[in-house]
Amino acid sequence: MKPDLPFKDVKKPFAKTIGKTIVTYRQNRQLTQQQLADLINLSVQQIQKYEYGETNISVVRLLNIAKALDTNLLELLQPALENDSHPNFYCHKSYQVYLDCPLDFKLMQKVKKLDPKKKETLLDFLLN
Repeated sequence: MKPDLPFKDVKKPFAKTIGKTIVTYRQNRQLTQQQLADLINLSVQQIQKYEYGETNISVVRLLNIAKALDTNLLELLQPALENDSHPNFYCHKSYQVYLDCPLDFKLMQKVKKLDPKKKETLLDFLLN
Protein backbone atom coordinates (compact mmCIF):
# COMPACT_ATOMS: atom_id res chain seq x y z
CA MET A 1 0.00 0.00 0.00
CA LYS A 2 1.38 3.41 -0.96
CA PRO A 3 1.79 5.96 1.85
CA ASP A 4 -0.37 9.06 1.80
CA LEU A 5 1.81 11.86 0.46
CA PRO A 6 0.64 15.15 2.01
CA PHE A 7 2.35 17.36 -0.58
CA LYS A 8 1.30 15.68 -3.84
CA ASP A 9 -1.65 18.03 -4.39
CA VAL A 10 0.40 21.23 -4.07
CA LYS A 11 3.21 20.43 -6.51
CA LYS A 12 2.55 23.31 -8.90
CA PRO A 13 2.06 26.11 -6.31
CA PHE A 14 5.19 24.92 -4.51
CA ALA A 15 7.26 24.92 -7.73
CA LYS A 16 5.85 28.32 -8.74
CA THR A 17 6.76 29.86 -5.37
CA ILE A 18 10.31 28.49 -5.57
CA GLY A 19 10.55 29.79 -9.14
CA LYS A 20 9.48 33.28 -8.07
CA THR A 21 12.07 33.19 -5.31
CA ILE A 22 14.78 32.23 -7.79
CA VAL A 23 13.74 35.15 -10.03
CA THR A 24 13.96 37.55 -7.07
CA TYR A 25 17.43 36.37 -6.04
CA ARG A 26 18.66 36.32 -9.64
CA GLN A 27 17.44 39.86 -10.31
CA ASN A 28 18.83 41.13 -7.00
CA ARG A 29 22.23 39.85 -8.12
CA GLN A 30 21.70 41.49 -11.51
CA LEU A 31 22.03 38.22 -13.41
CA THR A 32 20.19 37.33 -16.59
CA GLN A 33 18.65 33.92 -17.06
CA GLN A 34 21.46 33.14 -19.50
CA GLN A 35 24.14 34.10 -16.97
CA LEU A 36 22.55 31.90 -14.29
CA ALA A 37 22.24 29.05 -16.79
CA ASP A 38 25.93 29.40 -17.68
CA LEU A 39 26.95 29.37 -14.01
CA ILE A 40 25.26 26.03 -13.37
CA ASN A 41 25.66 24.44 -16.81
CA LEU A 42 21.99 24.41 -17.78
CA SER A 43 20.11 25.74 -20.75
CA VAL A 44 18.28 29.05 -20.45
CA GLN A 45 15.11 27.14 -21.33
CA GLN A 46 15.54 24.96 -18.23
CA ILE A 47 16.05 28.04 -16.05
CA GLN A 48 12.84 29.47 -17.51
CA LYS A 49 10.94 26.27 -16.68
CA TYR A 50 12.19 26.46 -13.09
CA GLU A 51 11.39 30.15 -12.73
CA TYR A 52 7.87 29.74 -14.16
CA GLY A 53 7.22 26.73 -11.91
CA GLU A 54 6.61 24.46 -14.88
CA THR A 55 8.87 21.71 -13.60
CA ASN A 56 10.15 20.54 -10.24
CA ILE A 57 13.77 21.10 -9.30
CA SER A 58 15.92 18.35 -7.83
CA VAL A 59 17.67 19.08 -4.56
CA VAL A 60 21.07 18.95 -6.24
CA ARG A 61 19.99 21.48 -8.87
CA LEU A 62 18.47 23.71 -6.22
CA LEU A 63 21.72 23.57 -4.24
CA ASN A 64 23.65 24.58 -7.36
CA ILE A 65 21.23 27.44 -8.02
CA ALA A 66 21.52 28.59 -4.41
CA LYS A 67 25.32 28.58 -4.63
CA ALA A 68 25.27 30.50 -7.93
CA LEU A 69 22.94 33.06 -6.36
CA ASP A 70 25.15 33.36 -3.27
CA THR A 71 22.48 32.09 -0.89
CA ASN A 72 21.51 28.79 0.73
CA LEU A 73 18.92 26.13 0.12
CA LEU A 74 16.68 27.21 2.98
CA GLU A 75 16.50 30.78 1.70
CA LEU A 76 15.19 29.52 -1.63
CA LEU A 77 12.72 27.13 0.01
CA GLN A 78 11.56 29.44 2.81
CA PRO A 79 8.74 31.26 0.96
CA ALA A 80 7.30 27.98 -0.31
CA LEU A 81 7.55 26.37 3.13
CA GLU A 82 5.85 29.34 4.77
CA ASN A 83 2.97 29.17 2.28
CA ASP A 84 -0.10 28.44 4.39
CA SER A 85 -2.17 27.12 1.47
CA HIS A 86 -1.51 23.60 2.73
CA PRO A 87 -1.66 22.56 6.41
CA ASN A 88 1.55 20.50 6.20
CA PHE A 89 3.62 23.39 4.85
CA TYR A 90 5.15 25.43 7.59
CA CYS A 91 8.72 26.37 8.30
CA HIS A 92 9.42 29.10 10.81
CA LYS A 93 12.42 31.34 10.10
CA SER A 94 14.01 30.23 13.36
CA TYR A 95 14.87 26.90 11.69
CA GLN A 96 17.60 28.69 9.82
CA VAL A 97 19.35 29.45 13.10
CA TYR A 98 20.04 25.86 14.00
CA LEU A 99 20.75 24.77 10.45
CA ASP A 100 23.71 27.16 10.31
CA CYS A 101 25.62 25.40 13.10
CA PRO A 102 26.08 21.60 13.40
CA LEU A 103 26.10 21.73 17.21
CA ASP A 104 22.85 23.69 17.31
CA PHE A 105 21.30 21.24 14.87
CA LYS A 106 22.36 18.30 17.04
CA LEU A 107 20.90 20.00 20.10
CA MET A 108 17.60 20.67 18.32
CA GLN A 109 17.39 17.03 17.24
CA LYS A 110 17.73 15.94 20.87
CA VAL A 111 15.21 18.51 22.09
CA LYS A 112 12.69 17.34 19.49
CA LYS A 113 12.80 13.86 21.02
CA LEU A 114 12.00 15.04 24.54
CA ASP A 115 8.52 14.61 25.92
CA PRO A 116 6.61 17.87 26.57
CA LYS A 117 7.24 17.86 30.33
CA LYS A 118 11.00 17.55 29.85
CA LYS A 119 10.87 20.34 27.24
CA GLU A 120 9.15 22.59 29.80
CA THR A 121 11.80 21.72 32.39
CA LEU A 122 14.60 22.47 29.93
CA LEU A 123 12.99 25.76 28.93
CA ASP A 124 12.63 26.80 32.56
CA PHE A 125 16.29 25.95 33.13
CA LEU A 126 17.41 27.98 30.11
CA LEU A 127 15.27 30.99 31.00
CA ASN A 128 16.47 31.17 34.61
